[in-house]
Amino acid sequence: MRTDLLMKNKWNWELADEDSWSQPVPEAYYLLARWGKNGAKILDLGCGIGRHSLLFAASGYEVSAIDSSVEALRSLKEKAMREKLLIDSRRALMTELPYEDEYFDYVIAFHVIYHGYRRDVEEALSEIRRVLKPGGECFATFNSSESSSLRNTKGKRIDRRTVIKSEGIEDGVPHYYVDVTVLRKLLKGFDIMSLRKIREYFDKRTSSHFFVLLQKPEN
Repeated sequence: MRTDLLMKNKWNWELADEDSWSQPVPEAYYLLARWGKNGAKILDLGCGIGRHSLLFAASGYEVSAIDSSVEALRSLKEKAMREKLLIDSRRALMTELPYEDEYFDYVIAFHVIYHGYRRDVEEALSEIRRVLKPGGECFATFNSSESSSLRNTKGKRIDRRTVIKSEGIEDGVPHYYVDVTVLRKLLKGFDIMSLRKIREYFDKRTSSHFFVLLQKPEN
């Protein structure tokens, strides 16, 4: 029942601007510089239409990609085929990763982990710890409670930290918001290599996210 519900709570990619969602974020290039081009195994968690999967695959990584959207995965597969890149893409949940323990060297999760309730965020982080090798790293983003979308939402307010959006590409998708104290509690079990908060300003709203680089302890 819960798996079916989470599979339905996915982005409406037919409403998305494909050009903007095809561009890797600047942090992806920083990660390439940090991690090198060493053929390592990497998981793109919540890959969407593949902007980061394609980048890392073209840079020599062994890429696995998951998303709950059939449409997004179809787009990724078509692009990978055109560019002659090998990417293992699967429809799966962030709370139930279909991989063995300690399988990946790295995990990237851009604007995905907070698409759920608190228990989903906790389970997603637990799954990331499980599939990462000791010493492996994860770069992830989290919704900050300073975002105007928490205070001025048109969606359904579930509790003080959770909103279900009701418009656009995220219609029906839960969003969980954190402050730094809550975030540090969620990240227990990881070593925090860096933690930044970035606020963006738009015409009628602000958007604030935490950008976090994590490492699974060696022991």
